[in-house]
Amino acid sequence: MSARMTLALDAGNTTITAGLFARGEILAHGRIPTRQVSFTKDLAARIAALFPGMRPDAVAVCTVAPPMEPMLRQYAETAAQRVTFVASASDVPMPVRYDPPSSLGADRLVNAFAAFRLFGGPCIVVDLGTATKLDVVDADGVYQGGAIAPGAGVSARALTHAAPRLPHIDICAPPAAIGHTTRNALSSGLVFGHAAMIDGLVRRFRRELGEDALVISTGGLAALICAETETARRVEPFLTLRGLAILAEGEGEGEGDRGPEPGFRIPNPGGGPSGE
Repeated sequence: MSARMTLALDAGNTTITAGLFARGEILAHGRIPTRQVSFTKDLAARIAALFPGMRPDAVAVCTVAPPMEPMLRQYAETAAQRVTFVASASDVPMPVRYDPPSSLGADRLVNAFAAFRLFGGPCIVVDLGTATKLDVVDADGVYQGGAIAPGAGVSARALTHAAPRLPHIDICAPPAAIGHTTRNALSSGLVFGHAAMIDGLVRRFRRELGEDALVISTGGLAALICAETETARRVEPFLTLRGLAILAEGEGEGEGDRGPEPGFRIPNPGGGPSGE
């Protein structure tokens, strides 16, 4: 008998990230710009192009974009018999210490849920996307809250919009923190500055928790920016999708599944401690 397949969809404000899972392992993945899908048939066509011949047994969806909900629900209900739809904190089986819980983004809680299930607690999730979000789960598996800052890409666009004489740059690490050109100075501020912010917040969170906490990084800029951090060098590129797959497979109850660790660690320069 072939393994049951789960299609996980993380629908953000700019991108829909899709992953196909079987027995908890990701088989294939892809990204769809949200501007390219306005109707259910558009979404179905793009997903079919990513995963030719796919017939999922279950579809799990997480979205922080309310206008997309009807389209995503319609697609999910026509694509599979079992549908898991996460649009608010009440859709994730995790205790939440956040006021009000309804204001907590679904993607933040799915990330926290996935991190605790895969790695245990206490843990801190760093998600580098449109916004940079840091989320904290304590040793008992309770979501405690976190921090939100503009993402590096948003910061770059806002800066060049507000200061037109500054050049548009691709986000990449410069050769040194002291920039000897305007482009390198911008790269230093965006990449090294972002990394320093993450390190600073992680250290503050650990002090407030009163104990060490594992840091798991995810999101489109995680590998680039977290390579410049001291505390956030464990990267799980598909954390949100993994959380959705776990929810869809009905494994949402109980503490951490300590199987083989997903993701990868970025080597620490000089072979020193990684801050984990």
